[in-house]
Amino acid sequence: MWGTTLPKISKKRSALEVNRLTSPGRYPVGGVSGLYLQVRTPVARSWILRVTIHGQRRDIGLGGFSTLSLAEARKSALDIHAKIAQGNDPIEERKLNHAKQKARAARLITFD
Repeated sequence: MWGTTLPKISKKRSALEVNRLTSPGRYPVGGVSGLYLQVRTPVARSWILRVTIHGQRRDIGLGGFSTLSLAEARKSALDIHAKIAQGNDPIEERKLNHAKQKARAARLITFD
């Protein structure tokens, strides 16, 4: 047992505790492995999910603190963990969807 390391389990923070985090930094919020609140300024805060996909550590932005509640961030993080467990790469899916939307918008542009 001496050579193994277990991931650190974060204390599950309440919405009020998370709302009070205003000093710059990255804070684990608990409830979902790898979910953090990134604080750049007291106003600029966002949700980050740190995961390992195919052996590579990736940070996935989930959205801004003002637009996504703690419960919604946890649900989104759980959904992403489920996709990864199925062998999908959510970052590549997001890039592919964005490219499809750009192509669709380009077809709608006419010069009439």
